[in-house]
Amino acid sequence: MLDRFVNGDPTNDDANGTAWEHDLTGTQLRHGGDIKGLQDTLDYLGGMGIKGIYLAGSPMINFPWGADGFSPLDFTLLDPHFATIDAWRECIAEMHSRGMYVVLDNTMATLGDLIGFEGYLNVSAPLSFTEHNAMYKTSRQYHDFEFSNEMLPKCDYPRFYDDSGYEVVGNNTEYFVGCRDSDFDQYGDIAAFNIYPEVCLAVIIVGSDTNRRLVATANQQVRFSTGSLTRVEAICARKDRAFLLHSNCYA
Repeated sequence: MLDRFVNGDPTNDDANGTAWEHDLTGTQLRHGGDIKGLQDTLDYLGGMGIKGIYLAGSPMINFPWGADGFSPLDFTLLDPHFATIDAWRECIAEMHSRGMYVVLDNTMATLGDLIGFEGYLNVSAPLSFTEHNAMYKTSRQYHDFEFSNEMLPKCDYPRFYDDSGYEVVGNNTEYFVGCRDSDFDQYGDIAAFNIYPEVCLAVIIVGSDTNRRLVATANQQVRFSTGSLTRVEAICARKDRAFLLHSNCYA
């Protein structure tokens, strides 16, 4: 977690100018770690023989308090708490000059917490085969993705597989026929990873909007978010929640 490492540039600690960003003594707000702090410690890291660094969480803009980086709001804007695009490029170039590799997180399965389900804004929404009506919680909205409450009579659902690699047949999959014409999954909330096929469609964690994972939309999102990471000249990225992208999408 970059935020929990070294604070090399204290001027970006409160980049949003709010009271809910930086608190070095707290556990829920940012500590101030950034790219400048990472660059300043490359001698130390290299001296330990480290050749690869994985930076967990998206470098894209998050909520002011989103220190872990796993709730991106916009795949076109870097989070100023970490660095500018020039600072990212300078640090990654120096790492490459030292024979080091960097892996960034492509956090594209889950976004922030801007959308709620009608009638369930403060509680978990049950699984619905026809999906829930969605609504924005505040005036803040996503610029690159849109939800819709229009029901399509038929959707291109992929095949579902469980943890063992076996295709899930039955177990209510026959009820997944239509869907909302949306960039988001609106099937409800689920708190466990091993419930199939619901885990492939429902919002995994309450408070985290989930991009649609049907084949065509998922492919578009993979290309979009991966393209954003190339701007900082990273050559390797980890797909967060990669197992939630269907094998059809990877194929």
